[in-house]
Amino acid sequence: MARSQEIEFKFKVSGEEDFLALARALGSDGPLPSPVYQTNHFFDTAAHTLREAGVSLRLRDEEGHFTLTAKGSSHESGELTRRTELAVEVDASTARAILEQTESPLELLGAEHPASSLLEAARCAREDRPLIHVGLFENARRRLGPVSLAGSSIDEPLVFELDRTTFPGRTDFEIEVELAQDEHVEAAGAALRALFAEAGIVWSTAESKAKRFFSLADGTHRNG
Repeated sequence: MARSQEIEFKFKVSGEEDFLALARALGSDGPLPSPVYQTNHFFDTAAHTLREAGVSLRLRDEEGHFTLTAKGSSHESGELTRRTELAVEVDASTARAILEQTESPLELLGAEHPASSLLEAARCAREDRPLIHVGLFENARRRLGPVSLAGSSIDEPLVFELDRTTFPGRTDFEIEVELAQDEHVEAAGAALRALFAEAGIVWSTAESKAKRFFSLADGTHRNG
């Protein structure tokens, strides 16, 4: 089971040219790493009761590697996001059962965990209504690192995730950096902003991919 809190910087950028600029600022003049391709499936009740409770439930297929994740409401401050997270790896047959709706993803996540209150909230919100597959989006992710930032007081190497995400009717580009330790947040934020300035990258803050996906999907359904 993965850690119970996600601490993540998320920077929305204009395109893949910013990925190259970041790589150069980190000392790499070669081509970007090859992407891995992710398909992100989301589950909820027909009445969206999980989403109303601030819970997202996702099955990610990363080239045949499957991870089931539940996330609580995000607490966003600029480019930094914190949220409760539960994640567990599942095999291909279990993933297939989840997609075919013959196995409950909530039950697979279990309850003996520091973040079990997230699952309890999800179960209460669901009120025994069946979970259904409510949609998906695709993501191509390149990873740079782990690297240590020169001149920074951060003692944990950072991995930069460079995402090209295809939503319904739109493609977004962003750079994400997760932290393992909360005490590094302030130093990491300053170091990352300095790095982006050095690279000439103009960025803006971004909501979670799940929020953007549901917002765009809702608009597609209304307009369709």
